[in-house]
Amino acid sequence: MLAKRVLKKAIREARGLRYRGALAKYNTPLDQYMNVGIGQVGGWLAHDVVFPLQTLADAQTSAGITGGAAEIGVHHGQLFILLALLVGDEERSVAIDLFERQAENSDGSGKGDREIFEQNMADASVARSQIELITANSMDVAAEQIRESVNGPVRLFSVDGGHTPELTINDLHIAEASLAEGGLVILDDVFSSMWPGVIEGLLTYLDLPQTLLTPFAFIGNKTLLAHPDRSQFYRDALEGYTPYINNRKDTFFGHPVTILRA
Repeated sequence: MLAKRVLKKAIREARGLRYRGALAKYNTPLDQYMNVGIGQVGGWLAHDVVFPLQTLADAQTSAGITGGAAEIGVHHGQLFILLALLVGDEERSVAIDLFERQAENSDGSGKGDREIFEQNMADASVARSQIELITANSMDVAAEQIRESVNGPVRLFSVDGGHTPELTINDLHIAEASLAEGGLVILDDVFSSMWPGVIEGLLTYLDLPQTLLTPFAFIGNKTLLAHPDRSQFYRDALEGYTPYINNRKDTFFGHPVTILRA
């Protein structure tokens, strides 16, 4: 038993050395996380989501679009950490999850764990002072609460909470009302056969008369939405994006969309 424990410790230390060596190749917490650290966090992101999101965030910065980041449904923080690193050093971020109230997780889509999430943020050098965590069912969350948490509007808003039609519609409305002018919303699993409630919720949302957002791109397993007058701006930003990724154009219920898929 002692030999087995010593061997396990040696393996952990070797992995730690390799990990630190890989991090040393990159100069900033964002680059370190995108290229190395993200693979250490539980989740389902691939490079056909990660690097295009950086391109879009850079386009926002170039266009003077400011605001914080927000996510409903963080799981272990794989996407939230990326969003928090993509916004500016002075911009705040907020994560909304059931966390320890998993008994309310009616469809089992993700399992937020505060302790794991906090450790993952620390490992990625996220400025914890710029982050607020809200333990809540998103049905009880208002956009005003999110705007207060980030001291203004949100420019990057991920919707990845409950995957029922009702929760999808609710969370899209929260994102819409929290969004900065020119911000974008990242909706998870629209085309997943495991979660048909998401596409039902999205189509219901798009059919509502007061809807302010329209889809402009599908990247990996994410559907991106923005105000209609910004859709072409974002599609232009993705125009030349081809490294290891298929890039094609199509329409989705009358809306032009760019599709990036590894």
